[in-house]
Amino acid sequence: MVRASDQAFNQSGELSDYNLFSTHSALVAACAREGATAQHAALIARCYAPQSP
Repeated sequence: MVRASDQAFNQSGELSDYNLFSTHSALVAACAREGATAQHAALIARCYAPQSP
């Protein structure tokens, strides 16, 4: 008999100190190709997942 559990063992840890925009090379390249280079710094700032207290 299989018993249901509220624990999930296949989940990764919390994203902290990780920039979702700058680590996605295809997204960075697409923004540059489409002329969003002026917003590059703003995109990096908005997509940063700071460490939780």
